[in-house]
Amino acid sequence: PSDRPGQLSEGSTVLTNLKCNVVNSKVWTHNTATTPIVQVTGEETGGTINDPERLCMMKQLLCNVLRCSNKFRNSNTIDYSVLTIWCKDRPKLLFDTIFTLTDLQYVVFHGNVDAKGPVVHQEHCIRHIDGSLKKSDTK
Repeated sequence: PSDRPGQLSEGSTVLTNLKCNVVNSKVWTHNTATTPIVQVTGEETGGTINDPERLCMMKQLLCNVLRCSNKFRNSNTIDYSVLTIWCKDRPKLLFDTIFTLTDLQYVVFHGNVDAKGPVVHQEHCIRHIDGSLKKSDTK
């Protein structure tokens, strides 16, 4: 969607009113476009939001915030699972992580890797190849 003043604040207000906790967020802008990635949990449980009606309401309200900046461009919201890995760094660790996720039929839409000394932190936004979110009971 197109960037505009107050857009991030309005999106945060929507999430607060829906009783969501923002765990992590990143926003990229280029020229007049913006791409926010926001990881949220339910305020009451601190866990994943799985209720289809609540997710639909979140999507509808966030799309309203994003669309009002430019009626000629489509806005899109997609809920991902966020996989976070902290472990000892080693050669080919990222390759093995992505290969394993692919083997388990997950698609990685975004990733971030931060290696400091012997420890690496990987964070990946993933969805199952069939479009479903990662199940919380998956190990």
